[in-house]
Amino acid sequence: MSKIAKSTKEELAKMKTSLSNTAKKTPAKKPTEVEGVKRDIKENKTKQLEAKPKKSLNTVKGKKGEISAKQFLEENKYKIVAKNYKNPIGEIDLIAIHQGVCVFIEVKNRGNLRFGYPREAVNYAKQQKIRNTATGFLKANRMLDHKVRFDVIEILDGQLTHIIDAF
Repeated sequence: MSKIAKSTKEELAKMKTSLSNTAKKTPAKKPTEVEGVKRDIKENKTKQLEAKPKKSLNTVKGKKGEISAKQFLEENKYKIVAKNYKNPIGEIDLIAIHQGVCVFIEVKNRGNLRFGYPREAVNYAKQQKIRNTATGFLKANRMLDHKVRFDVIEILDGQLTHIIDAF
């Protein structure tokens, strides 16, 4: 056998071995149904996280104001019975009992006077909404026989003012 024929036979054998090894390798793994569902859930969660609205600076300031107002009221012997009470009519920031009177408190917080005093935001329409929401609270809690009062706590640039019997 000539040298050329021998080297050709060896090359052919190597090629066959290479081809058979390639054929023996497992094919690329197809994603199973469960893996696909997991991927979809993960993508969905990511979309939900991206779509979640961020709290506005005003919302954060408002919550801080409500916390300050609550602390102030507790220091002055008010018993807080509800925070951010909501019903289909509206919302009341704080509800407290003080000296046998059920007090509904609207908290307004501002950093400056650019839009007027915080108390001015509690206009007639807002007062009516608070009154109607308060009536719902009193009915739901069987407290219609209680005396009631509506206060406003104004926080202007960190300075708290409690307006008793504001409306």
